[in-house]
Amino acid sequence: MDNEIEIDNIKKKVFRHPDSTELYMKRVQIEVVKEFKDIANKEFLGDYGFCLKWLLEGFKKGDPQVYALLDNHESRISDLEQGKVNQPEKKGKTIKMLNGKEKKA
Repeated sequence: MDNEIEIDNIKKKVFRHPDSTELYMKRVQIEVVKEFKDIANKEFLGDYGFCLKWLLEGFKKGDPQVYALLDNHESRISDLEQGKVNQPEKKGKTIKMLNGKEKKA
């Protein structure tokens, strides 16, 4: 029992930097998450924090290696913007009034 507690304490010291924090993100497309994890696993042995740091610093500095990962980022943004603008209007239920006019429910 004491060994398990000691092992847990060692894990906490090894795997958590004192200046680090947890990061949770929602509404991230599954393809983006998969791509990020692939980069982190391939380049940084699965260290997501360091991978994120590298991406942010590279993006700020205009690092060609980082921009190569985002080769089609402009088309992705364009597709997303068009999807918002050209989103078909949802047809909801309509109620026919006694006077013959229709009203959306």
